[in-house]
Amino acid sequence: MGLFSQKNIEKALNKTSIEKKHTIMIVDDEEANRFALMSMLQSQYHVLGACDGYDAMRIIEDEECPKISLIICDQRMPRMTGTDFLKKMTPFSPKTKRIILTGFMDIHAIIDSINKARIYQFVVKPYDRSELLMIIQQAVRAYELEAQLEEYHHDLEAKVKSRAEELEKKGREVMRARNHIMMQRKMASMGTLAAGLAQEIRNPLNFINNFALLSTDRAKELRMGLEEKINSRGAEDCAEFLEALDEIEQNCQRIYQYGAKADQIVQSMLEFASSNTGEWQKISINSLLEKFTNIAFQGVKARFGELDVEIVMDFDEEGESWDVVPQGLSRAVVNLVINALEALAARKNEEHDFKPTLWVRTYFRDGHVEILIEDNGEGIAEENLERIFEPYFTTRAPEEGNIGLGLVIAKDVVVHEHGGTLSVVSLAEEHTRFTICLPSQE
Repeated sequence: MGLFSQKNIEKALNKTSIEKKHTIMIVDDEEANRFALMSMLQSQYHVLGACDGYDAMRIIEDEECPKISLIICDQRMPRMTGTDFLKKMTPFSPKTKRIILTGFMDIHAIIDSINKARIYQFVVKPYDRSELLMIIQQAVRAYELEAQLEEYHHDLEAKVKSRAEELEKKGREVMRARNHIMMQRKMASMGTLAAGLAQEIRNPLNFINNFALLSTDRAKELRMGLEEKINSRGAEDCAEFLEALDEIEQNCQRIYQYGAKADQIVQSMLEFASSNTGEWQKISINSLLEKFTNIAFQGVKARFGELDVEIVMDFDEEGESWDVVPQGLSRAVVNLVINALEALAARKNEEHDFKPTLWVRTYFRDGHVEILIEDNGEGIAEENLERIFEPYFTTRAPEEGNIGLGLVIAKDVVVHEHGGTLSVVSLAEEHTRFTICLPSQE
């Protein structure tokens, strides 16, 4: 066994227990030179040794090889020069500093090494020990500073990216707030318009109802007068008049009945348009759904004409009384029902034998209520599902009166006003189901 065998070298290097932060590789085909350098550095660094470039590449390509801060390589070695080795290892360890030891001042080799192998420094043999140690310390320090600089650069990039994402998030929040304000202004304008129209409708409607009652009372007075004269003139002569009075009374009753129903609709419109949306009330969810589903249906009928839709209301009767903001929730229900009825009308126009159906269901669970509004209409295309809650996004024609705010309003009411969720499941040409989930406010 030789004095400078690998086993003896490793045994000598393992004697120290000083904490070592950097790894240095010595590549030299002369064992005595390699051992001398390794012995000189082993007290401060982890040291690896290789007899030539191929042996060094084998170590570097090993997955368990630690990061190498510095390679000290002899220039003249068999099979592969130091310059060729350092050029070959660059892709595997690009940050590693490189020192070449040479006994010959070959200017072409120096230029080639600088251009191709990114040499940190040349050291001419025979070298001064203290001078070489200083060069090695400077090279390791340079490696350390570059690593810190790269770390700072990555940290800075991360901070810039984080800040950019934060600003982008703030920008989206500002845009959402702006859209929300615009939506509220539009809703306020629409509410004022609806309230004004409702009041205008209510005035003549009151006259209709009042005159229907007066006509009914007048018909009763005429009947009483005729009945007094029946005995003197005979029942046969008065039968025709009595039948006419029966018809008048029945017509007046129908006028009043439908007038009262119209008055209820107008009252609901006024409630729907009310600007006072901040009051929480414990109400019957089922009653609200029934009432405003019918209002939405009447509104769509006025736009599309006769609409033969089967409306199935399947209500859970358990614990239906719930704390909500009625005006807000009614807006959400009306917009969702209108959206469903429009989908049904669109499919009916394409398929004349199609049977439109709207389902409105409730389920009361522990701590929350689920409201399902489902239709078997035209459905929502997959590419539009993620956009349906965007302000002003609509697939309907603008001339139909759609501005793309209905679903936005519904989501705003459910999520921001009630702290709930609004989700949608749809399959094109088959069905769409919106699910409102409202938590208990207790």
